[in-house]
Amino acid sequence: MKILMLCEFYHPSTEMQENHLVREYLSLGHEVVIVTSTFESIFDFYAGSNNKMIPESITFDQEAKIIRLKHRWHFSRYIRAHKSISKILKEENPDLVYVHDIMLNILECTKYIKENSQSRMILDYHADYTNSGRNWISRRVLHGLWRKWFLDQSRPYLSKIFPIVPGGARFLKDIYGIQDSEMELLPLGVDLDWVNRRKSDLDTSEVRKQFDLSNDSFLIFTGGKLDPSKRTEILIQAVSGLRDLNIELVIVGDTQIPGRLEELIVEAGPLNGNMVRFLGWQSTNQIENLLLASEIAVFPASQSIMWQKAIAAGLPLVVGDSGDQDPAYMNWGNIIVSKDFAIDPMSLSETIRSLVVDGELRQQMRESARLVGVEVLDWKLLAQRTLQFNQPG
Repeated sequence: MKILMLCEFYHPSTEMQENHLVREYLSLGHEVVIVTSTFESIFDFYAGSNNKMIPESITFDQEAKIIRLKHRWHFSRYIRAHKSISKILKEENPDLVYVHDIMLNILECTKYIKENSQSRMILDYHADYTNSGRNWISRRVLHGLWRKWFLDQSRPYLSKIFPIVPGGARFLKDIYGIQDSEMELLPLGVDLDWVNRRKSDLDTSEVRKQFDLSNDSFLIFTGGKLDPSKRTEILIQAVSGLRDLNIELVIVGDTQIPGRLEELIVEAGPLNGNMVRFLGWQSTNQIENLLLASEIAVFPASQSIMWQKAIAAGLPLVVGDSGDQDPAYMNWGNIIVSKDFAIDPMSLSETIRSLVVDGELRQQMRESARLVGVEVLDWKLLAQRTLQFNQPG
């Protein structure tokens, strides 16, 4: 099968959804063509810049062909389109067209599907109320009018729409009028083969030594893009209230609120064995090493791919659902969830204490996490699911 993947950004060095799916498609013996922008930096892409000096190109990521096109429309990071892809679609003649989010080039893909009834088209969707539709213009104009018109033209020719979180399905239903029968959840996944190899080879005591962490402490991990929505300060305060336990909290990530976090960390201090260590941003390898060396992971609010990484490492999770972030789809008893009204230092301290003192509970949660990784989050399984829908509707 030949798969044409249409996306706004692709780089072989990243660990985004597109990269993992491409690797799995190739491992299954499929031919892959990626049509994307000329962006070389993920930071430039998110900033919405438009560097017209970067030339178009054709390169390869393993056996996958990457066709990079300039934009014909670029009004902001929210409204942009590649140059026409009609000729590419005709020349490549894919069996499956995979569109990442509602891209404006989807109309050309729809035309291709109309003219090639043996081919199929699917679309995944990454928006929800936590990252989109936060004001009237976004809900009513950008999504409810502009993007909805493009999606409406394509809906009859889409075999399936894949929101990546349950909140995305609700967003699609509310704003776009998409029916449940048109959608199926496709969560972001984990590379279980890689994690299992790492588990067998890793000396966790060496990881702790590398970061000057105690070898006999109860290590708690948190991390990600530490913007205010993550509410990391609540976790620092919660750990500071557990002075009688030998706990270390390691914080990994890029913080947008460094001053306040640093103040709280200084206030926490060693406190009879408790320590709070902010390590800043680390490589993917180091993040996964730290996860494997930890006992539990805690994320006070705002879902991120770190949740999946922690599950893959077999960690019990404590997470906060601050609205539209229900993790039930990956919770088989491995996650303790606090609703928004209960996300506070005292409640979090009590939850952490219960996990520190109850080794049997932690072991049960670890086993549940392992099962979730195998049966829900394995990229191999997720890639195969995107290939199962042969008829639109």
